[in-house]
Amino acid sequence: MGEEERRCPRCGGKMSLVAAGWYCMKDDFLIDRVTGESVVGGPEFLIGPSVEERVERPKRPLGLTVIAVLWLLGGIYNLFMSSQTIGSDLQVLPLLSRPTVPEWFKFGVPVELAINLVGFALGLVQLFTIYGLWTGKSWSYRLALAVPLLAVVLLASQVGLYESAPVELDLLKAALWVSLVTGIAFAVVYWNYLRQGHVKKYLGVRRIEERGPPPV
Repeated sequence: MGEEERRCPRCGGKMSLVAAGWYCMKDDFLIDRVTGESVVGGPEFLIGPSVEERVERPKRPLGLTVIAVLWLLGGIYNLFMSSQTIGSDLQVLPLLSRPTVPEWFKFGVPVELAINLVGFALGLVQLFTIYGLWTGKSWSYRLALAVPLLAVVLLASQVGLYESAPVELDLLKAALWVSLVTGIAFAVVYWNYLRQGHVKKYLGVRRIEERGPPPV
């Protein structure tokens, strides 16, 4: 079979030769011309409006747009709050060796600093995930499922840390408990919504799961 003609290993239909390789419009399936690797989700690899115009991309679901906007606002807020706590903890660290400092702070401040460093990194990942959700990237699906769970783990860690503090320090434990419960509720909502068929289709996940791994 010549370079200009190749059959799709999935449906048996004729594949079109494009700049990146051979593309099957029926299965949205691409075989890289150089490496021979199979790629699901061909449109982003195609060059040439004649082929790209014929590939219909699903419209972004309204709920996913709302989630992305809420995540953007929440991510910016979390990055700001984490950076403020990190700055405060870094200023306090040199003072922990003083004998007048309560013993709990010698343990609590470094742990709080570690939690907020991880939280800041998670906030950056969240912003990266928002870009993927907004543009329909399949890699953003697993990140969007993982980020809320990791956020809940961080909140639970912070609640546990503050609960270990003496009562007289009054570290606003009630507010943290509210944040934890709210975080769990949002995580459940996000998970249930992101796993719906039309959302997975937009992100290109449903197509991959139905087809399974490409043939060897």
